Amino acid sequence: IQLNPHFLYNTLDTIYWMSKMGESENTSIMVSNLSKMMRMTLEPGSNNNMVALGRELEHLTCYITIQQIRYGEKVRFSVVCEESLKKLPVLSFLLQPLVENALVHGLKKSLNGIVKINIFTENSVLVYEVANNGIPVDIEKIHNLLANKPNGTQGLAIYNIHERIRLKYGTDYGLSCNLSQGFTVFKVTQPVFQQPEENKET
Repeated sequence: IQLNPHFLYNTLDTIYWMSKMGESENTSIMVSNLSKMMRMTLEPGSNNNMVALGRELEHLTCYITIQQIRYGEKVRFSVVCEESLKKLPVLSFLLQPLVENALVHGLKKSLNGIVKINIFTENSVLVYEVANNGIPVDIEKIHNLLANKPNGTQGLAIYNIHERIRLKYGTDYGLSCNLSQGFTVFKVTQPVFQQPEENKET
């Protein structure tokens, strides 16, 4: 798993200009969060690895913090997740690419964007919903992207998420997309596994 080069370049460019303008506090916040994201991405065994949901949310929070500084009032983020779910083991690095997809594609022309991340369980299934109120997607196009590996880079991130889940858990799980009340909603499903015994608190 690697950080999107465009995200990295844009973040570094923002850091450069903020430092030139004397915005030391926001500069330090962005550098700190970018550094943490890179450390988490480069941790041994991070590729296709299982992590606690709380760790996955730490990675996402770093990303959101950076983007909130970049976008300012143009985009609002909300994350809803019960504390009791944060110890559940999940596939790593699924959430951040979905939020990035919402920003880059759904909200690229928005001046009043909303990204909502909702995490919950439903019948022994862990669900991530990442919704944005930007340009509605072509549902048929998304279904085709998920069913057939894209030739280029467009759609590759969501295809890879779908395939990682299916390879790990089987074809009953994966990524889907729908339109609901003015929002494009990407939905990830993966089975709920209990926390491994060796990781439980004594």
